[in-house]
Amino acid sequence: MQSSTPKPSSAESRQCCCPSSTCLATNTNQKGNTHTMLRIKAVNHGSKSTDKNRYCGPSAISAVTGMTTGEAARLLRKVSGRSCIKGTWSYEMVRALAKCNITMTSQHSYHQKGRMTLGQWLKHTSSVRGSNVFLISAGHHWQLIQGRRYVCGITGEIVPQRHSRVKRKARVKDVYLLTAKGRVTKPEEAHKPKSKVSECYLAFRKYCKEQGLTYEIAYDNYIEFSDGISFPHYGDWSETMHRHDDTKHGGYDQD
Repeated sequence: MQSSTPKPSSAESRQCCCPSSTCLATNTNQKGNTHTMLRIKAVNHGSKSTDKNRYCGPSAISAVTGMTTGEAARLLRKVSGRSCIKGTWSYEMVRALAKCNITMTSQHSYHQKGRMTLGQWLKHTSSVRGSNVFLISAGHHWQLIQGRRYVCGITGEIVPQRHSRVKRKARVKDVYLLTAKGRVTKPEEAHKPKSKVSECYLAFRKYCKEQGLTYEIAYDNYIEFSDGISFPHYGDWSETMHRHDDTKHGGYDQD
């Protein structure tokens, strides 16, 4: 899958993502610095259609931060400058998770020849992974591993690493250790912008209410008031309000 973004280095491979469907514990070290123990959890698709993205990049971010996949996709759009998130480059995941106070540290990048499968990697690292959280690129798909637990956009929920939906034969390309110092946060970029109602429009509505007016905007962009006054409306509610008032008092000729 090609991207409009200039092609990054081999360590920044883009994942061709598959469609799909942390709880946090904090502790303080002796110096008073707060560290966060990451724990993977089920992918959060939220309760609204705008909360949902079905691809694996947003799903992986959701499963480690707790934000919805829609919020994760919004964050990825912000850090990547792209308008649609279907596949993600590694560097975009790095930037997005950094906004959440999570660091991606590369553990190994496998070359095309001699790549081990996900199943082989799981077996090879079983005695050293501990409770650490790993983000893995395998089979052009992002997935999270913690101990013997697994989650991705395909499984949706946490499953055992030997679950039938875990693609154990997929070839591993990149492995990242995820760590966080301090609390995991949901950055401002992930929030859906609140719609801002124009102050001029609110003033216009207040004027109509005080004057006992109703209005309609015709197909030709004429605004027609219930008192018989009509004229072209160009989207400037302040101008429309003042023009109606002037026309009503004889200071403005109707078109």
